[in-house]
Amino acid sequence: MLRAKKINEKSQELKTIKELYREAFPRAERVPMKYLLEEDNQSELSACFDGDVFCGFYATLTVGDITHILFLAVEPTLRDRGYGSQILALISDRYAQNRIILDIEAVEPDAPNAEQRIRRKQFYEKNGYRESGIRYVWRGVPYEILVKNGSITEAEFDAFWDSLDDERRNEL
Repeated sequence: MLRAKKINEKSQELKTIKELYREAFPRAERVPMKYLLEEDNQSELSACFDGDVFCGFYATLTVGDITHILFLAVEPTLRDRGYGSQILALISDRYAQNRIILDIEAVEPDAPNAEQRIRRKQFYEKNGYRESGIRYVWRGVPYEILVKNGSITEAEFDAFWDSLDDERRNEL
């Protein structure tokens, strides 16, 4: 059974998470690790284990009843074994009372990674996420928001980010 362990700056797993973070996310999509490690009751960075085996991590940000999955990655050698779905289930259990949102690169037929974007969206839909109707562009890349456990308006999404301090909002 998969379990999550909250990570801080002193956690021995931090080096492994940083390596996977760099492998799984292009530089343009990454944010400074300090924002994922903030101990402010809003941020959570967790390592996921199957027994003693590190299988991935997730990073969330919670404001009110909205939890945003900022990053989720599975160890490359363990992909396609159901760990992504299990990590999403851990997050759903942890934040069962919240609306959970995440962003994916918008599905665009002419994108160089169009097929990957389609598969990613199908994966999240299989795990209970659905379109919110919210789209935006960040660092030149178009994204769309998927939601689970309800719906979210664009005004709520904007208020979520507006509630953060300026430095953090600009980095995340």
